[in-house]
Amino acid sequence: MGRVSWPALMTTHWALAGSLQPISGGNLYDQHIIEGLKQTGHSIRCHELEGCFIPPDAEAFTAAENLLMYIKSEPLVIDGLALPAFAPMLASQRFDSPIIALVHHRLVHETGLPEPIIQQLDVLEREALSHAEMILCTSPFTADDIQKNLKLTARPGIILPGVAFDTPRSRFRRRSKPLQMLSVGNIVPRKGYLELIEALSDLHQYPWKLRIIGDTSRDPAYFHRLCARIQRSRLNQRIHWIGIADKNVLRQAYRHADLFILPSRHEGYGMALAEATQCGLPIISTTAGAIPQTAPGGRLLPPGDIPALRVALESLMKDQKELARMQRRAAHYQGRAPTWEEAVSHFACAILNIGK
Repeated sequence: MGRVSWPALMTTHWALAGSLQPISGGNLYDQHIIEGLKQTGHSIRCHELEGCFIPPDAEAFTAAENLLMYIKSEPLVIDGLALPAFAPMLASQRFDSPIIALVHHRLVHETGLPEPIIQQLDVLEREALSHAEMILCTSPFTADDIQKNLKLTARPGIILPGVAFDTPRSRFRRRSKPLQMLSVGNIVPRKGYLELIEALSDLHQYPWKLRIIGDTSRDPAYFHRLCARIQRSRLNQRIHWIGIADKNVLRQAYRHADLFILPSRHEGYGMALAEATQCGLPIISTTAGAIPQTAPGGRLLPPGDIPALRVALESLMKDQKELARMQRRAAHYQGRAPTWEEAVSHFACAILNIGK
């Protein structure tokens, strides 16, 4: 990646809704971009803001206001999760910093939240985005979603995530039974794990195993509900929780899987789906959000349709030829994802342009 020239002494600030440490697609994106910018000589200062952000509480609003007053006229990237907390201050226009709103997906697409909170987030997010000098999205779907719903004259910019690794295509062929299935994503309702377990509960007659990689602490009540459903369905020996995994564990999980499954109710991009596609894995997912763009070779079903998911899974468990056809289709899309170096370069250019 070529080095992008940088204005002398300019620091770009980055506002985050709390710590970057919890693993999520959005946090991983931010981590890769921030570290990549630093490694190429850019001055980046992260601000992990205190408070609750879904929805913002008084502490979050105060943290956002204090940050804008502190950084004066230097550029500020606001991660989408923190964006609603900045809405009142941005509307007041009592600041000089050029604002870049980084949107992974619109917060109205979060599932499991009460309708009043969804409405509050929608109002605050719209207000904040209307005052941003630049909006950057991580997928064409999210850019189109924002342009349509905010009635913007110009489409927001798009900087796709990179993929850090791939797996040799020759590794992906049906092994001896049981069928090895993999899901990757934090354990929250939006990822559709309950629907997946419901679909699998009627497929005892086939040999299969499912590994789920993701943070089980994000929604403890939901995780306990999933565990109870697994217990009732007598699937304890079939479904294995891996928890948070590092890159090496992820690489091995993709390498040894026969099938990737993620029946999400929404994805602003779907980094795990991009990784599975990059590795040449057959995919079962849904038509929700950006998934058709991220996993074009997958078998995509209506979100929340448990009978359709059960039928799709059973067809692959019964018919090795069907899985082989999916493997050949998946191989067609393998290796096409951008690199993180490319994503960092595009982001650097965006920040440079906002200062002009």
